[in-house]
Amino acid sequence: MIVRTNPGGVFDLEVRARQPTVYLDNWALSRALAVDETRRERFLETFKTKGTLLFSWVNVMELGNSIFNRSAPIRLLLDGIGEQWFPIESNPFASIKKENSQQGAANSPAFSETLIRAYYPHVHGGVLTLSSVFDLLRHDNGAKARGAQQQLKATVQQFIDEIKQGQRLDPTWLDKRYPALAFDPQRPTLFVFTELLRGLASERGFTFTPNDGIDLFHATVPVAYSDFVLLDRSWTRRVRAL
Repeated sequence: MIVRTNPGGVFDLEVRARQPTVYLDNWALSRALAVDETRRERFLETFKTKGTLLFSWVNVMELGNSIFNRSAPIRLLLDGIGEQWFPIESNPFASIKKENSQQGAANSPAFSETLIRAYYPHVHGGVLTLSSVFDLLRHDNGAKARGAQQQLKATVQQFIDEIKQGQRLDPTWLDKRYPALAFDPQRPTLFVFTELLRGLASERGFTFTPNDGIDLFHATVPVAYSDFVLLDRSWTRRVRAL
């Protein structure tokens, strides 16, 4: 939930998350919940009293134009969430950076400032629901989402190029650059990212592609910070192996 406060005459935003926090990948959102009316209604009934949906730029990008049709099942699901959502970071490097400098920080390292900055100023201090984000997204023809998508793709590609170059020059590069870590509750993103990356690299015949990079990026921060995460079978297996 995003709350507009006015302490001392200065408007500020406070982002709150009711427990439990839930992150759903786009398969879960668009197929497992949205198209099953009974399941969708049960999910939304629960959200009337508890729960927060974590939602990221990757969700916005991958759901595409389906979110513009107000009668589409996915839109009915997300409209029903109302205010009970939290903008979660889709770039694990940004979250890791915030974890490393979070002494006295007001916001969670999982909080996506870029998603809020892109749309909240245009609702003129009103309630920023997922529905209002989608309406604003349609109003600007998806320009902000495309900009975020290109930035994320560039970050992922740079990361993949770094891995491939490092491994080509030194087969032990990954162990040196991303050594196995003990879990640190103050820096969960680094642990999850490192362990998922090392797990991917150990899979027989695995070739790291941009799509794999996007999947790794969108799974990492939710796994580090969510109470419940629903991913596809392959990524569920990888997360359970942490």
